[in-house]
Amino acid sequence: FSITSFTKAIQCAMMEHFYWQPLSVLVCSSEGSGRIGEEGVASLTHLQCEMVRATPSFQRHVESLAPEKQLSLLENDSTLKAEVRELLSLLASYHRIFFPLLECLSHLTRGLPGAPLGRKLHELYALCLEQKITEHAKFDSTWTLLGVLGRSDLSSILAQCVRVLENPVAECSSCPSALSNALAALKGFVCDLKQLDQQPTEGSGQEGGGASEPSARPAVDETTGERKMRFQERLRQLAARKKEPTEYEKLRARILDFLFDLFQTHLMCPHTLPLYELYYFNQFSSLRKHLAAAPRAAIQTALSRPDYYLPSASGVTEKTRLDANMPDICIAYQLHLECGRLINLYDWLQAFVAVIQPEEAESEEEEESGSKRKSGKSSKQEVDTVLHAHFIQAVSELQFLGFIKPTRRKTDHVQRLTWGAC
Repeated sequence: FSITSFTKAIQCAMMEHFYWQPLSVLVCSSEGSGRIGEEGVASLTHLQCEMVRATPSFQRHVESLAPEKQLSLLENDSTLKAEVRELLSLLASYHRIFFPLLECLSHLTRGLPGAPLGRKLHELYALCLEQKITEHAKFDSTWTLLGVLGRSDLSSILAQCVRVLENPVAECSSCPSALSNALAALKGFVCDLKQLDQQPTEGSGQEGGGASEPSARPAVDETTGERKMRFQERLRQLAARKKEPTEYEKLRARILDFLFDLFQTHLMCPHTLPLYELYYFNQFSSLRKHLAAAPRAAIQTALSRPDYYLPSASGVTEKTRLDANMPDICIAYQLHLECGRLINLYDWLQAFVAVIQPEEAESEEEEESGSKRKSGKSSKQEVDTVLHAHFIQAVSELQFLGFIKPTRRKTDHVQRLTWGAC
């Protein structure tokens, strides 16, 4: 792992996102403007408005509205632009609340035994991107562990959450009221815990004295079995009696209820929000293809189908058909696929010449029967020299790429090294 490669991966993901989602330019705020996408929404064309209407999350949003509102959004571009402004404002407010509360939840859960929701912030964020975090299967076990936190641990965690929320509230003048209200409530809980620390521990004498009430002295004539039955009945009565919660337990339950409602309200899955596609990238297949490159597959694709990368290299798109307009290395590569483990260089050269100059190959057959003129023979010798050089260069490139290698068994043969070409 390196910071440079990670940065390049983030840049590649951003490039892919803006390429596959042209409407993502709406989330870019212009210089000197605090409102995201204000100028972009105003300059939307009719075609771009149709792209907004075709967005799946926006279609779900429209289906939840009244019929009159639906008709207006689908037919009137001005109404659509006003709705997009409001949705983008809601998304911006959602992000200003989401990330500070996500960090607070990370402080709450990272120190728990086993860390059901993960010890790192990015692990918790990945779970939030999958579904609503309060509905996750691991959230119930996490909340059960929080229900037995000690007083000192809960106080330190709440102090960390207060510090997390103080920064966005102090820096942003238009901070959402949910954050300021949550900050005030957490500060109040911290003060309540400090007051409990100053009070003496309650319930110690009550637990020691109240739990063991004086029981009637057994009669002298009771047998051992009767005394045992009487003792078991006494234990059942004590087990059925509910223990009175202490002041700290009541306060802890109140704090956890408040935090649960806070997380349930504001830590929603982004995929449930309209126009979330403008912010979030989910083209993992194309991104994985760029980041986890497969050079052998790319090389074999280029050699077997040069038109995939060079449309002007050949007008033929069939993978199995050879064409004289293809690059020399592509012709030599496809010819070597037809051979076995050992390839005869002379036969390979003759097949190479037959593909590039099929008319010359026919003239060679006529020459073998003794019907070729001397002038034609000298011109053929010049062409053969050039073709021979092209063939040697193509074979050298294939050897450099690792498709073939020389063999000591036969000097005029090469050994094929790869199989199962794409």
